[in-house]
Amino acid sequence: MAPCDAQVTTREGRLAEILRIDGHAETLTPIAPVGHPPSKVAVSERYVYVLQRQDAGVAVFDRLGERVGFLGGRGEGPGEFSSIVAVEALPSGDVWARDSRLSRTTWFEGVGDEAPVTRRVPRRVDVPSSFGLGLRSFSFPTLEYPLSDSIGIARLGQSVSEADALPDSLAHAAFVGVVRLDGSLLRILAAAPGEPPSLRRSDGSVVALPLVPRPEVDVAPDGSAIAWAFGPVEGPRAGDVQVRVVEVDGVERFATSIEVPIREVRPSDMEGWGDVPFPRNRPLIDGLVFGGDGSIWVGHAAHERERVFTVLDSAGEVFGKVVLAESEKLAAASLDEIWVIERDELDVESLVKHRVSW
Repeated sequence: MAPCDAQVTTREGRLAEILRIDGHAETLTPIAPVGHPPSKVAVSERYVYVLQRQDAGVAVFDRLGERVGFLGGRGEGPGEFSSIVAVEALPSGDVWARDSRLSRTTWFEGVGDEAPVTRRVPRRVDVPSSFGLGLRSFSFPTLEYPLSDSIGIARLGQSVSEADALPDSLAHAAFVGVVRLDGSLLRILAAAPGEPPSLRRSDGSVVALPLVPRPEVDVAPDGSAIAWAFGPVEGPRAGDVQVRVVEVDGVERFATSIEVPIREVRPSDMEGWGDVPFPRNRPLIDGLVFGGDGSIWVGHAAHERERVFTVLDSAGEVFGKVVLAESEKLAAASLDEIWVIERDELDVESLVKHRVSW
């Protein structure tokens, strides 16, 4: 399905705070100082789960903001973590978390006393030759969402040699697929376009390139689909962001294009980089959130002192936009409410729920 002509909107959602899980009162450690904010907060019908990496676990609150428990703890035993990096609330009521250092995932049965179940995640994913990609494996898989205790959705990172084996059109793509936890690939869900992250000089040396446009990817909170977004910063389509949603069986739900503002690279951005080549424009997007109601929230990168999201409804039509402060990160969303990680002047992060009025 080809994306339609770029859509724009002037309708803006108005925000009203209705709940605050205060970082000071709850002595929360930083929730999402780095990484993908939607992977740090999970919201179910009954509970809100807040990742606490420094405490090696997940703080659990009810939907009124009262703390009701804590999952995990530091260690390497069952249900313990060394470097917890993601949490998800599954449709079954279970809570799933991933440890990057121990290369494993853990299932908790809600906030009950049942023993957690821990499983290893694959360190490599083998690619069947029938896929026609020209490579035998992806060396750096990152499990993003479990579809069962044996399969899940994963980002598929490549080594340098694996990237060299890909066709030129896919050499810098971001791959997402359904994988078995034994390390085999079931299907490719997305090969989102990207740009070269580095440059090989004539003397053979390699330098990292700054401000490289990269696709943003997120998984639906129920694991039914993935969304990805990417926009070129040069050429005739600069400023148009392609957004696609693909269900886990590989069927494309929609493809659309939205128009976002372009921000030129400033001289101050280039300070300290020497003769490394710079693009003319900064990346177009800096965030993507798959809403619990199927809405898609695409964050712009062109604005200073604020974060702007173009909001698509579940059919891929532009619904409106929402503006956050620069100190706020969108963690979970639907058309009628959002959860925002808010950082104060002391760098303490709180989780705030807002009603959205259109």
